[in-house]
Amino acid sequence: LRRNEQKLLTSRQDYDKFVSDLCGYMEEVMDRGWKDLHPMLVKLSQFDATLSTEEANCCKAMYGVTEKLKEMSTRHVNVKAGGRLKELETWSLSSVVQASGEAAGSLTIEGSGSGDGDLPQSVNPETLQVGGGGLFGNLGSSR
Repeated sequence: LRRNEQKLLTSRQDYDKFVSDLCGYMEEVMDRGWKDLHPMLVKLSQFDATLSTEEANCCKAMYGVTEKLKEMSTRHVNVKAGGRLKELETWSLSSVVQASGEAAGSLTIEGSGSGDGDLPQSVNPETLQVGGGGLFGNLGSSR
């Protein structure tokens, strides 16, 4: 019985020491830990302020670009505010060439594969095997 009482007394002393150390550690973390993070928080807030200022300056410059792009749509014929992507999706390559006013039979490719590199080569759009299912349409069994 004495041996068990001695073990109990020793265990209580160890427990009291552990609780005291744990409370001191928790106080250190909760009361003083934020002070260790303070310099990092200051640097983060400075970084955020600098970054947002730089982004704001970039966005201010974009206002002028936006206005000039809007002006271009009024000066040029056939420039639509919504764009033509949906419309072009259904067109074949030859339709695009015809709609743009270029001759459908004379596309010029610079630097042909003839070896001389100086003479342009005329190509018929039909030999390119494109179109029929939109601008980048499928060729089905023609390939």
